[in-house]
Amino acid sequence: AIEAEWAAGQAEQQQELLRQQLRVQAMLNGDGSGQGLVLEVMQLQGALQMEEAAEARVRRAEAGLQESLMMEECEVFSLEQSEASARDGRREVQGEYSTFESDLRSLREEYCTAKVEAGVMEEATGEVYRLRQILHELQGKV
Repeated sequence: AIEAEWAAGQAEQQQELLRQQLRVQAMLNGDGSGQGLVLEVMQLQGALQMEEAAEARVRRAEAGLQESLMMEECEVFSLEQSEASARDGRREVQGEYSTFESDLRSLREEYCTAKVEAGVMEEATGEVYRLRQILHELQGKV
């Protein structure tokens, strides 16, 4: 948009210069003194200097905008990298949590199995003790 405005300004400036040249020719053809011409040239030089200063300000502003844009793009890239890193970290934590849950299930299964086995052993020990008592009683009767 800035370039289009600048190009339009350039075309307008060229048309104005052509008009100025025509006026200068008309003045020279008029009285021939050239005083009006000197004044007109000075006005044109002043207008041209103002135009050049305006163009320089536009170029500086455009350069500043480009620099700001690049800085914004760098910041966006950095934020995207941080977000990707956070997602990776979240996946890693979720993976570790899944492993923890799996390990916990395995431990619960082992605990339950051990508890059942302990109950069976306790029952068997009680049965062995009862059988020993019966054997002892029978030995006492014999």
